Amino acid sequence: RKTQVGTNGGFRDTKWKAIKVGDIVKIHEDEYFPADLILLNSSDPNGLCYVETKNLDGETNLKHKKAVGDIRDLCNSELATADLQIRMSCENPAPGLYEFSGSFTLNGRSVGVSIDQLLLRGSSLRNTGYIYGLVVYTGHESKIMLNSPSARAKQSKIEIGMNKEIIYIFILQMILCTIAGLFYSIKTIVTKDQTEVYLDWKGDETNWFVLFFTNMGTWILIFTNFVPISLIVTLEVVKFTQAIFIVWDEQLYCEETDIPAKVQSSNLNEELGQIHYIFSDKTGTLTCNEMEFKCMSIHGLSYGKVENSQDKTKGGTASLGGYNMGGIKNTDGAQTRKSARDLGITNVDFEDEKFFEELQSNSGDEIEHILNALEHLALCHTILVEEKNGELTYQASSPDELALANYARYVGAQFEGTDANGIMTVIFMGERRQWELLNVLEFNSTRKRMSVIVRDCVSGKIKLLCKGADSIIEERLAEKKGRILSQTKKSLSDYAKIGLRTLLLAEKTLSVEEYEAWNATYQEAYNDVLNRAVRIDEVSENIEKNLELVGATAIEDKLQDQ
Repeated sequence: RKTQVGTNGGFRDTKWKAIKVGDIVKIHEDEYFPADLILLNSSDPNGLCYVETKNLDGETNLKHKKAVGDIRDLCNSELATADLQIRMSCENPAPGLYEFSGSFTLNGRSVGVSIDQLLLRGSSLRNTGYIYGLVVYTGHESKIMLNSPSARAKQSKIEIGMNKEIIYIFILQMILCTIAGLFYSIKTIVTKDQTEVYLDWKGDETNWFVLFFTNMGTWILIFTNFVPISLIVTLEVVKFTQAIFIVWDEQLYCEETDIPAKVQSSNLNEELGQIHYIFSDKTGTLTCNEMEFKCMSIHGLSYGKVENSQDKTKGGTASLGGYNMGGIKNTDGAQTRKSARDLGITNVDFEDEKFFEELQSNSGDEIEHILNALEHLALCHTILVEEKNGELTYQASSPDELALANYARYVGAQFEGTDANGIMTVIFMGERRQWELLNVLEFNSTRKRMSVIVRDCVSGKIKLLCKGADSIIEERLAEKKGRILSQTKKSLSDYAKIGLRTLLLAEKTLSVEEYEAWNATYQEAYNDVLNRAVRIDEVSENIEKNLELVGATAIEDKLQDQ
């Protein structure tokens, strides 16, 4: 394979094996990355690109990467990028796919880069014209190679048992041959005179040690049939025949995809059909990995029908007015609510007439809490927006996040995107509102939550919006007891009983002084190359305290039919 590598005055095609650390490469859409790269710039004005990593982690959702602004400004043309001279330091090669820290040195100051700028070998560029990248790891030092252990041979219980028996038989054979060889050698020496006459053999020409091993080898040949070679061959023939019947089995044929069963290996045939229970928490193993927003609890009140998809009841339509929920206007100017699926909005199966009536009236005791929860859903995410054929398309890092954003879009809080300056735009109940995205505290398996810090462009109010596992968010609430929390926990229990995936939503208002003091500590931690991940988690922990409960969400991941 070849890719374009920067040289004096431009880029030229170079074989992958000739790429070195420090080279600047240009990757076009649908091409694979030849090495681990740091994103410098892309064809997108904001320095964004979309990456498909299914060869690494099996995820089909596109992930987004964004170039650091200071570095992006240096790579504003092909000529400037090809001739770029810059100093970078980073950690030694490590197998962690989701861990990376490094920094550029610009004008005497350090500019940090993280996993958000790392493009891994084995992944490919999608929905982006091209990108420029700086090579940091190549060959066997790339993360995909460090995560590629040698293939482990798989054996069935019968095969493992048979191998042990063969070893025992071979040991027995060697013992018998040793005894027989020793006895024969002693017998030969004791009857040396008779043997010399009978065999016309001169005993002095061969010593006793050579004689013993010669006789032992003779007995090994005599006892060759001890090891059942024919049994091994017979088992392999039987397994091969079983594989043919598996391919022919009509019950293992999928009509929808026109795919029959394929036998990649016949080593484990005898293990098939002996499985009684499967314990799995991997999304997509037993489920369809198709998330649908079902229910929501706001200020202690549950909205949506607490039922699984098999008991789903199709609702009618309700007249709405005042703001756009994606419906179509009647001749009298009113709106008729359609289902999300009818409007082309995926991942939403929410029905609750009471909820929509309260939104329509835009009054009542709970409307303020409802609007606050919808604002939370419209802002607390890392979704990227693409416009195709005049319609907005969301690109999310997970189907759960996509379901939450699509639900907010369906009920009147449509996220329009984030520009190069970090301004998030939301069409909120027909009104265009903007917030400045200040910080994103990413989700990971340790934190089990993610947060964003935003500033209202009109009022200047700074808020921290957080969502995550109920056990994690609950211990960070300012009020750990009370009616609202108790009712929310009851709703979570009801959701969990029918297998819905739940999240808690919380928020916190920050003063300007509090935020600026915290952000200075955060930037210092971000620029720490060696201990960035640990320090950022510690700094995030300090700000994600004394939160106020907003509500809870419930998403269904449907079980597979068969």
